[in-house]
Formats: sequence, structure tokens, C-alpha cells
Amino acid sequence: MRRSWFGPKQMGWGASPRTWQGWLVTALFVVALVGGNVLLRHTGWGAHRLNRLVVDGALLVVFLAVISLTYDANA
Repeated sequence: MRRSWFGPKQMGWGASPRTWQGWLVTALFVVALVGGNVLLRHTGWGAHRLNRLVVDGALLVVFLAVISLTYDANA
């Protein structure tokens, strides 16, 4: 059986990385979020907040999809 990348937090609500793959996905999400906003700000396309919100929202949807596909509530 494959090990889940994300599982429930020990305390509180939400998911927490359980394996190196989960930590890698989380780190890539943070890098893409910060790097994408910096890149958008310098290209001029990100001058409007709505454009940055759309990009950030798309990254969040992908990140949450990865979490939901690799989450195990029994982990």
C-alpha cells in the first residue's frame, strides 16, 4: 500500500504533509505563489489585483487537488 502524502494535523483542523513528497508539493506551491506574484508585478500583466487573484486562485486549486488526491484520514 502506498503511503499518503498528506494526513490530518495532530491538533487543529486541516491537512499536514506526511512524506517528503507532501513537503515538496507544499514548498513548490509556496515558491510558485511568491515567484508568480513577483513575476506578474514586473511584467505589467500583474498590475491589476484581479489578475494576481486569478493566478493565485488557480495555484490554490491545483494544490488543494493534489492534497485531496493524496490525503488519508487514517494516517
